[in-house]
Amino acid sequence: RSFGTQLVNTLGGDFVDDCEVQGKAAIRRVSKFADQQCVPLGLLLGVVLSVSIPIVGATIDQGGILSNACIVGIFVITGLKLKTDEGKEALKSYTAIAYGLLSTLLLTPVIGALLTKLVPLQPTEYQLGVSIFFCSPCAINSPVLMSRQAGGNSALSLVLTLSASALGTFTTPLVLNMLISLEGVQLPVADMAFKLAVSIILPLVIGKGLQSVPLGDFAVRRWSERWSKPLSHLSNALLVAIPWMKLSATAHRGALSRAGVVDTLVMVAWFASVHLIFLVVNLAITTLLGLETRAQRATVLTASSKTMPVTLTVLSSLPVGVWDVGLATIPCALGHFTQTIVDASLASLWLSRFPPPAPSRTLVANASLSITSSCSEMTSLNDSCDLGSVAVQPATSGVEEGEGAAHSRRNANHGKTHGDEGPPLLADQENV
Repeated sequence: RSFGTQLVNTLGGDFVDDCEVQGKAAIRRVSKFADQQCVPLGLLLGVVLSVSIPIVGATIDQGGILSNACIVGIFVITGLKLKTDEGKEALKSYTAIAYGLLSTLLLTPVIGALLTKLVPLQPTEYQLGVSIFFCSPCAINSPVLMSRQAGGNSALSLVLTLSASALGTFTTPLVLNMLISLEGVQLPVADMAFKLAVSIILPLVIGKGLQSVPLGDFAVRRWSERWSKPLSHLSNALLVAIPWMKLSATAHRGALSRAGVVDTLVMVAWFASVHLIFLVVNLAITTLLGLETRAQRATVLTASSKTMPVTLTVLSSLPVGVWDVGLATIPCALGHFTQTIVDASLASLWLSRFPPPAPSRTLVANASLSITSSCSEMTSLNDSCDLGSVAVQPATSGVEEGEGAAHSRRNANHGKTHGDEGPPLLADQENV
């Protein structure tokens, strides 16, 4: 007992402190992972809840009113958070935008739908959901994040996602009607286009319009910026809630038994394979087009992705009683989950092993000369401030300050120590 008491007194404090530090670090890592992967984790949780207690999701979505409201809410939040200013400069990338839209709205749907016809996925709702998912336009939020993570041009990705979402409202029903054979059932193309416009374009415009209202010094915009993170979590929760409710209704009817484990695993493998084909095709064509590195990465990641809300909206427009929409939502959730994992892995690989090229020495030299001219202009505005000479050398070591500038800074600090704050432009000049 005496030895144990001495051991605790000697090592106990440090041991407890180490455990506390490591525990807090582990909690931070888990919290960060859950925050970054909230949609895939939420989809998995939705599947578990649908299977275990399906009565909850089936009851609250009777008539499909709540699921449609979730879709509208997603795009209202997207409009509230939308920042179009950063995309104006990306409009100059005509080639990347033109090919990105062509690939998103036509090339990848054709490849995905035709290849899926070669694979007899079972049940039939799996085949339907996979085909519709491949024919949908690109996702809105994830490509921008993936492009930024891969060192790509996130502004260009934003322009592509907005343009493809707007055009896809009208092109997706036409592409589906041409590429997907539904055993004699005629797709309601006009009804689909109208429902997509009402569920996607109109809420997006409303959200963007609200943040542009100048009342209260743009109070809505400032509110959306302040609550950006909670709004993102709310949008993700609405996105997860839709397949959860549809799948719960299917499980409550007992139709979920038609979906076997092997069939589901085959579908996941097929999703990963076709998505990799999308990435390879887009990478090859953008290389032939000669796109610069950052624009190429943004175009490849954006044009290869597909959106789940549009797919769910199309499924809700299908004739009632022909297919089980709940089973058809399983491919939507798994497709989104699969492409997120593949794109995140590719973005990390791109950034770590193939970082974007650094600015050339010419750009560094020009930046150095710009700094010199800025210092000269500011010095002429305030003759009472003596900064001395600034030696700028456009070399690999960057911009070095001369002895005069260092001496002036010491004098300035000395003056501030004795209560003399110096001329009003001194701080800005030193920063330059």
